Amino acid sequence: MKKTIFGILLFCLPIVVNAQLFTSEAFVDQHISCYGNNDGFIQIRNTPPDDLTYLYYAKNGRDTIINTRGEFLHLKPGTYKVWSTNGVGQKGPNFTLTVLSPKALTAKFVTYKRPTMDDPFGDLSVEITGGTANLQPYLVSWYYESTLINPVENMKLDMINLPAGKYMVVIEDDRGCFLNRSFLFRRNMQK
Repeated sequence: MKKTIFGILLFCLPIVVNAQLFTSEAFVDQHISCYGNNDGFIQIRNTPPDDLTYLYYAKNGRDTIINTRGEFLHLKPGTYKVWSTNGVGQKGPNFTLTVLSPKALTAKFVTYKRPTMDDPFGDLSVEITGGTANLQPYLVSWYYESTLINPVENMKLDMINLPAGKYMVVIEDDRGCFLNRSFLFRRNMQK
């Protein structure tokens, strides 16, 4: 638009308010690997990506993390509100993302048959819950005292014909989370 003021020809450009100068996308790159870890990872990306003046925000409760990379590492489980601003203070869209955690890996020993004075061997099992076993079954290594007793069958939950003594299982889920549990397998002194 042209306008003349005091004989001077001015060119006036229209002013655009609240123009969207960039777009954003945000996503959870990694959920928590093992219960109790703080290794969640959220990313937010802007287009155009070459504006080095972006600030990125992630808010969880009262905690707000601000950086210039758009990568939020070492996150604990929970819900995060993420957004960014550009160099002129314009705010991009808000995203609400949840970093999930697997349930705690737990194990419980179950005695099916205790060793006795007449029969020195018993049967023992382990019940496993939590963790993740979506891609493969739990890997279970059984130890008697400090000796591995199931080197080939490492998915076995039940063990039979065991003498009394101290047993330990080392359990691994399909995310590489481990749990060690010990059990003193006592002989039943009654006949």
